[in-house]
Amino acid sequence: MIKYLVLLCVIVLPAFSQPLTLPTHINEVMGYLLKQEYREARHYIGKCRLSKIDSLFAVILVENAEMIDYESYAVNGRRFLLMCDSARIELQKTTEYKRTALQHYYYATIEGAVAVTRGKRNDFAGALTASNVSKKYYELVLASDSTFLPAQFGIALREFYSTTVTSKVGVGKKKLAASVSTMKQVISNESSMAHSLQPSLFWVYMDMKEYGEAEQLAQRFLRAHPNNTIMMRGLVKVQMVQGNSAESEKNAHYLMVIADKRSPKNWSDYFSGGVAVVTSMKQENRNADALKEITRLLALPLDATAQKLEWVKKHKKRLRELSEEINAKK
Repeated sequence: MIKYLVLLCVIVLPAFSQPLTLPTHINEVMGYLLKQEYREARHYIGKCRLSKIDSLFAVILVENAEMIDYESYAVNGRRFLLMCDSARIELQKTTEYKRTALQHYYYATIEGAVAVTRGKRNDFAGALTASNVSKKYYELVLASDSTFLPAQFGIALREFYSTTVTSKVGVGKKKLAASVSTMKQVISNESSMAHSLQPSLFWVYMDMKEYGEAEQLAQRFLRAHPNNTIMMRGLVKVQMVQGNSAESEKNAHYLMVIADKRSPKNWSDYFSGGVAVVTSMKQENRNADALKEITRLLALPLDATAQKLEWVKKHKKRLRELSEEINAKK
């Protein structure tokens, strides 16, 4: 369920078909988010003359994308949930968008982000409630405009994960196929909207064990956004799963270089790349190199914020496990 919630949250980067429209600044913000330029996105929003709800919604998009990127739910999650509470109140007060498809889309996006954040903070009941509310509002959007692609994708994605448990049943298989077909159709063009949804479909392919499709999609995305570490992590993962240790290690090193240059440094990405590099070395019996890299990684000084990040903890644990596995074979 949490994997579904995270994927649903990725689709908050919107683009619209008529009759739904958003202020033009949203497409600009989306461009910054695809490049993971959060500081620049905030600066851009600050320069725009926006209504309070439009500004707050745009900031929520940025904050949410950055939390997904850095896996910083433990550090920033509570503040983000309070921001979403403020957005709900503002949406209820505003008359400009009252009972419109645009208001429903704002609600759907915000509730999807809340669902992910609550799930990441182990509030699973709250996550499920918010997820159901998000689905309801996506359905209201589609009732106004059945061609609205992000809502189509969101409903299909939810349908895929809710059907997975019955995928061995004929009806379940048909639903899965229909859901994937809808998602593929939505991301088939090269628009910013399609690009923003591709990471979600990538993980659908991974869950289906369609690794060739997953790798092709990752490569396609990275041709347009070569420094996007979210999809680079995925590419490293799928190459590792397929046993392509040389390519996985090469791309993992690149991931670490990008993570190291970012401000703030993305420690989750850096250790993710480190685990992939060590795993590749272990698979190729370069055990001395692997142990040396593990020692280097575990000795890196981390600030207080980085030490709280869940995936930093998980990656460091995995490095210690890899060390034990290698030493056990001596």
